Amino acid sequence: MKAPRGRLLLWSIVFIILATLTAAIFLNRNMPLSFRTTRPNTLIRLHVIANSDTLKDQELKLKVRDAIIQEARKRLVEVQEVEEARRWLAGNLASLAKVAEAQIKKEGYPYSVRVQLGDFNFPTRSYGRWVLPAGEYEALRLIIGEGKGENWWCILFPPLCLVDVAEGRLSHEVMAWPEDSLPNTPVELRFKILEVLRASTQRLASLWW
Repeated sequence: MKAPRGRLLLWSIVFIILATLTAAIFLNRNMPLSFRTTRPNTLIRLHVIANSDTLKDQELKLKVRDAIIQEARKRLVEVQEVEEARRWLAGNLASLAKVAEAQIKKEGYPYSVRVQLGDFNFPTRSYGRWVLPAGEYEALRLIIGEGKGENWWCILFPPLCLVDVAEGRLSHEVMAWPEDSLPNTPVELRFKILEVLRASTQRLASLWW
């Protein structure tokens, strides 16, 4: 009985390895070149922190997020260089704050909002098919009210979340703000499916040995 079981595990590992290689080749061919070599200093994230974890405050966070993304999309969706995106954001912090404040007021809340552009620590997180390791990233950060609630983030440049909005694919998943993370970690965007396949291979290998 041990031999058939061992052969089954071996063939399973071989299959997963082949599937991983096939997926890597396919995805690499279909991925924009600029995304293959993305580094931390070429990424700008959007980070929205809710006033609290109440359902209403979390819903407000998403509405503020949508308003900011719609405003940023008017300018950033065609931007090709991170320096240009950074200049536009830095020069429009006040106007972006007004957009957020208007949305908060429209929803009937008295909260203030702080808008910052700077470097902040993030944990390892996935965004759609991308995986970003923990580290320090530049981000446009909005803190609503006391900023004690769960947060939401996306990749503002390259304009992944701006494209997602246009195509109706924007995720409402809430991401947890890290207690600690590893600063200055080099980044290479990785496809989530490859991470899953790699983990599956390791699990099967542990059963084999």
